[in-house]
Amino acid sequence: MDTIVPRRVSSLFTVPMMLGIVGLILVIGLLNSQRDIIILSVMLFASISGLKTWAHLSDYNVNYEIHPHRTRVFAGEGISVDLLVLNRKAMPVSIEIVIPLRKEGSNSEISNKGNSSLLWYQECRFTWSFPLEKRGIYKLGPIKSSTGDLLSFFQREKSIKDGVEIVAYPRIIPLILFPAKGKEFFGIPGESNPVKDPVYILGTRDYQQERPARFIHWKASAKKNHLQEKIFDSTTHEKLLIIVDVDKFSEVNDGDVFDSTLEVVASMAVLFERRGLPTGLMTNGEIENYPSYVPISRGFNQISAILEALARLKMKRGIPFQELLEKWGYSMGRATFILFTMEENDNSEMLKRFSRDSSSKLYVLTLRDILSLRREANR
Repeated sequence: MDTIVPRRVSSLFTVPMMLGIVGLILVIGLLNSQRDIIILSVMLFASISGLKTWAHLSDYNVNYEIHPHRTRVFAGEGISVDLLVLNRKAMPVSIEIVIPLRKEGSNSEISNKGNSSLLWYQECRFTWSFPLEKRGIYKLGPIKSSTGDLLSFFQREKSIKDGVEIVAYPRIIPLILFPAKGKEFFGIPGESNPVKDPVYILGTRDYQQERPARFIHWKASAKKNHLQEKIFDSTTHEKLLIIVDVDKFSEVNDGDVFDSTLEVVASMAVLFERRGLPTGLMTNGEIENYPSYVPISRGFNQISAILEALARLKMKRGIPFQELLEKWGYSMGRATFILFTMEENDNSEMLKRFSRDSSSKLYVLTLRDILSLRREANR
């Protein structure tokens, strides 16, 4: 809601008691026919009315454009934000800007301020930096603006521009090598491998006439209005699924330990991606507006999808593993499962049974193992 308020530093024009005294003087002047006093009092009231009108019109045709330099960063990094303010009218204004940054689920916020005076059809640019110490979802804004006359006797306050979402991925730390290696058929890696896996699709390209028609991607062809064919990943023996069990973490409710665990998870996913290993992610934690299962792949955006899920993951129970396995277990095939959990529990026993039934391997990393990996990384 827009409101007209006096400036924070009081003056003769904005103190109610002083205005009452001026009104009393005006009445005395009228009763005693004191022309000079009457003119002075009327001029004061006219000035106040003019300044209030100025403040009321001050935010008309003032535009704001917010441009964060990045919306995806790693924890420990910062972001820079540009705010362009344009005064598109023939009336000068003073302006004060406050832009807050709040982490989702937190009551505290950090904010930056700026102020300037804009003449007619003038613009100004503010640049601020915000530190992002922890992973998670941050909301930048909404912008709080105060505009008014150039003397700032009266100001019009309003909130503008919906907030911009900033995602902070878990911090990446160096890890010791994990014993998981991709084994390619025929010993030929990547695109040179003659055996392709039709389950793992990397993307599409223009259809080649010598290729079988069954490889045509009909939806992509309809969208681009010419034939597209699927690009498949090479067939490997080693496919990895990272599993995060939040049950015990939510019971203990230690956010720092949970974030430290996710740093190891993210670092391991990046390590596997650099090795060219197809990797996926599954969790029973709550992820708002994002899937709890990222299918195993090594496509162009796979690591971004995993990091996005880890950034949005909350230390709360979400979809149970049993439900996720019933829905997606058939598509996992024979893989290596890496379970991150505070301690072994019913979920780890269930996953052991599932891995045996699917002829897969399961590594269970408890909090002790996770902390050991971090200590090794810090040496």
